[in-house]
Amino acid sequence: MINLVFALLFAQQPLTDVSDWVHVGGQAAYTFNNGELHGVGATNGNAFLHSPREYSDFVLECDVKIAPGGNSGIQFRSHVRDNGRLFGYQCEIDSSSRWICGAIYDEARRGWLEDLRDENENLARDAFVQGAWNHYKIKAQGDRIQTWINGVACSDIRDDADAAGLIAFQVHGGDATDVRWKNIVISELPPAPYIHSVSDISQHFSFYMDGRFFTQYIKGNGADVRNWGTLSKLDLTNTNLLLLDGGERRIPYSEKSITHIAEFVDSGGTVLIMADHATNGPAVLPLIEYFDGALSDNKAQAPFTAAPSLATQDIEYYGGKTLAVSNTWTHLIKDKKGRPLLARRQFGKGNVLLGSRGLFGHKPDHSDPINAQWVRPLLLDLVASKVIDKSQGQHSQWAELTEQLGPLKLEFNEGTKPFAEAIANEYIMVRPHLVEITGVEPAPGMIKNLLILPTGGGGFSSGQRIAIGAFWGNYPEKRYPMVELISHEAGHSWVLPYAEPLWNEPIATYLGIKVGQRLGMPDADATLARAIAKARNLDPELNKIDPLAADAPRDLIWGKSYYVFEQLEQKYGPGALAKYFKTKRAVLEDGRDGYSMNDCVAVWSKAVGEDLVPWFQSLGFSVTKVELN
Repeated sequence: MINLVFALLFAQQPLTDVSDWVHVGGQAAYTFNNGELHGVGATNGNAFLHSPREYSDFVLECDVKIAPGGNSGIQFRSHVRDNGRLFGYQCEIDSSSRWICGAIYDEARRGWLEDLRDENENLARDAFVQGAWNHYKIKAQGDRIQTWINGVACSDIRDDADAAGLIAFQVHGGDATDVRWKNIVISELPPAPYIHSVSDISQHFSFYMDGRFFTQYIKGNGADVRNWGTLSKLDLTNTNLLLLDGGERRIPYSEKSITHIAEFVDSGGTVLIMADHATNGPAVLPLIEYFDGALSDNKAQAPFTAAPSLATQDIEYYGGKTLAVSNTWTHLIKDKKGRPLLARRQFGKGNVLLGSRGLFGHKPDHSDPINAQWVRPLLLDLVASKVIDKSQGQHSQWAELTEQLGPLKLEFNEGTKPFAEAIANEYIMVRPHLVEITGVEPAPGMIKNLLILPTGGGGFSSGQRIAIGAFWGNYPEKRYPMVELISHEAGHSWVLPYAEPLWNEPIATYLGIKVGQRLGMPDADATLARAIAKARNLDPELNKIDPLAADAPRDLIWGKSYYVFEQLEQKYGPGALAKYFKTKRAVLEDGRDGYSMNDCVAVWSKAVGEDLVPWFQSLGFSVTKVELN
């Protein structure tokens, strides 16, 4: 065995020759003389000389020279199987252009993770000088892996398959490899900062906070869970970042929740509050004031300037109001008039970060990670005030209060409790109408749970569970929008197990319209007429624009869908929709591969006893006749 002693903990010394490194894999000749490691020809597979212990986060630097015809690599965060085969990350060393030096290969496992063959990676391809000594640098910190050759950046990937492992020098199988390494230095790094965040949606539900903030600003540097339950009951012991938005003013923060968050921050946690001034709130204002913060009614004015600690001059902003915090806070971003938009303060051992909502993303599809270049490092810096255990997950929390209503479980928390019973009663009232309209029960196993969301912004359906925004459409002052929403979200469970190909959303809302009509609600008729009128504005006779076209306008799809349903009800009903749902359940076999618009028209045709393909075609639908199977 050959023992290599490396410089550790940021020291910069060449290795000395002490022997306790381990040779595994194929047979190869490894020698170490005058600070130079030499590996020659391997038989019976690839050979590896690996470190006596594992390394996690580190920088490895060395000089490499390889003779023509040879292939080699530097392994890191690698492991040895019981049969002696080494596997894990490898930084490529090759004497030809077949493989690209500095690329990342997952030895004996997944293969290439970064092959550097994209057209924009010419510099990386040209960095290695054949037949000469080349300086290699490998940095692994957290899930980020970077390589450089002769100072040129090569690979830069994120991968979390291994957080630690052996370092090894490879001599590739075959007798052609002759490779040398010298000036080898390993500098261990402190563990990469890691975020355990909780996105709170118990005070206000939004799709953006349901994982989207994590995707934009944390993913790759941490993990995130959601809190759906009462905030004061949330276990924050292994959390170092709590994410809050402005909150829903009809769900006020309780004193217990404010105290709980203050204790979390005092013990080292960080809370990010994204909020703007509002006439009746925002709901989070008492928490802001607890930390001696304040919001203003002053509209922020560009240009914006950042403190040097953010290391950026590029500030994106959706718009909003400035803060009104004192100089006890550190002002990180200011507007044209010097008023803060982002500020932080230390509280106990932890930190409070308060920012105007316009500094952060909004879109539910997480396509707008504005300011990520400084938000991510700022969060990583702040969470260092609390140590968490990466090996242990943090605690999510579901809505903890339940009530069994026959086969339906009602789910809510202390904040949504005052609204839960009324919404449950609306669902109980709506359900028999949906059965009447569709002629069938929900698909088997569907609608077991009804979750009350603290929002006026809608709801969602996951099949077994429907979730309803407690204040949708200004409920309870206005009732029809809530009836339509409940019918819509529940209606998806009638449509399953095969979602509709074009009008999956429109047909769900149409069910809500029909329930509203059965209940004598004038808003139902108005909603139907308005949608069809919007479609006619685009296609007056509703026979020209193909709703199946990729560029078909949304208003056309929804309005024409309603028109189709109404025409079918007039011609083959009332009750045509029930005939369709009954037929769909009867003729579609379990496990079928998809459900197309052609299939849908075939089901309609079978349901009403007439070939409807020509009629759909006369309305501009590009459908053809098919046989159901």
